Amino acid sequence: EETLPSTSETLPSTSETLPSTSETLPSTSEHADVLNSTALSEDVPLPDFEVSWVAPSEPSMDNEETMEEAEETGTVTSPPEFVIVQWEQLVSCFKLMRCQHALCCQPVLKTEKSRRPDGAAFTMTFTCIKGHKWKWCSSKKVGKCYNVNVALSAATLICGGSNLTQAEVAGTLGLPFPNPSTMSRHQTAFVNPAIEKFYEKTQENVIQKLQGKKIMLTAGGRSRSPGSSAKYTQVTFMCVKSKAIIHFELFQVYMSKNSVMMERDAIKVGLKTCMEIPGYELVGQWCKSITNHLWYSMQTCGKDYQTLIKKWTSIIHHITDKHEWSDGRCEHEELGDEDDEYFTPETLGLEEIKDIVLKPRLLQQLEKTTHFYFTSASALDAYHSLLLKYATKRLHYHFAGMRARSMISVIDHNWNIKRPQAINKKTGEPRFQRKWSKKTKAWIVSPVKVPKNYDFRRQILAMCFEKAASEDSKLAETVTLRSQDIANRFKIPKNAVS
Repeated sequence: EETLPSTSETLPSTSETLPSTSETLPSTSEHADVLNSTALSEDVPLPDFEVSWVAPSEPSMDNEETMEEAEETGTVTSPPEFVIVQWEQLVSCFKLMRCQHALCCQPVLKTEKSRRPDGAAFTMTFTCIKGHKWKWCSSKKVGKCYNVNVALSAATLICGGSNLTQAEVAGTLGLPFPNPSTMSRHQTAFVNPAIEKFYEKTQENVIQKLQGKKIMLTAGGRSRSPGSSAKYTQVTFMCVKSKAIIHFELFQVYMSKNSVMMERDAIKVGLKTCMEIPGYELVGQWCKSITNHLWYSMQTCGKDYQTLIKKWTSIIHHITDKHEWSDGRCEHEELGDEDDEYFTPETLGLEEIKDIVLKPRLLQQLEKTTHFYFTSASALDAYHSLLLKYATKRLHYHFAGMRARSMISVIDHNWNIKRPQAINKKTGEPRFQRKWSKKTKAWIVSPVKVPKNYDFRRQILAMCFEKAASEDSKLAETVTLRSQDIANRFKIPKNAVS
């Protein structure tokens, strides 16, 4: 509560400040009665208040902070949506305010801050000398929540931050901030659905570019903790040529027999999903049968390498509905009228299957009854490093939160996958940097890429506001419905720790 000095010291008399008029102003009590009525006959609409945002052409040379900000963020061309103001500076503005009621315009006598916790938002009640009261809030509302609170919750998750850490930073500064549990509810109700919708939209573009093309995938798993105590395992499928992530599978320990088996099971499910790319549906249908045929060939070859190769390569004839050929035949019984769909020479994926089955390296490895495919995993490892930014292993997340953080990390990776090399502004030549290589134990020269583009964050933030504005039910009800939807979609047991 702030109180202005006594009016006898600071305020001039009414006769000195107000122009003479034939009408007399009502007394305080009379004015209060008029304010309590449904309509004010003397109300006059106030003129529109105009705020201009003028970005400086050059930062001030005598302000070192301004110079550093200009170098890091560039020239600011639009007004900010949110600002941080020191409380004392805000109070000094309140003292300059005048009554908001028409025909009064008296100074503010008292200010009161609402004691109700509203996160980063707060409400002020002002009282002028004549007793008129009005309220002012620091944030607009989007739906039933304050805009600033939804924005903080969304920005924290979108940028890979931690609710608890953000709250600790705000507490250190004495800055009003939403409770971490409130931020978690905002994220469940508004942010996670927005991220999922944006993720599906961006992945459609990624898949569309790969349709009709021959692609080779590499997969890698990443667990939340080492050993056999991991709760989550994420398997990521990346196109070897384009380095684009086309799919990921997030497994919780209850989905597998134990945490050790999660990666294997996630790869199986992920491969099935990857084979559903438009044009390659038939490959997905035959994937399990081809895998089973490989195991069958190894088990029935009698440890003879040539027999193994003959059995294994016979799958090329079988999937094209040819069960007898010049130097052999299928070992199965006569097939009846079955619903199996076979490949034709024009079917997408047939040539890719032939390349895999007859791959010399695979045939060579089959001599030891193993069929691992080794490939460079540096790009996938780089993504796993990026994933740590959004989902650090030091903190626990619920399944819905972990899934949202995985999706936002994939969006970040795919959004900046083909950044061009940065150019030196003075010389116009490509920029390079010197880096220490752990592999070669020597210094190497690598190109410097342009800064990452984070435009997707603003788009997701706008979607969060749209989601919050369109929500009619209470926040707790929305969170409950969203949690039930996630549990049903991913078959999370009720007794499982989410």
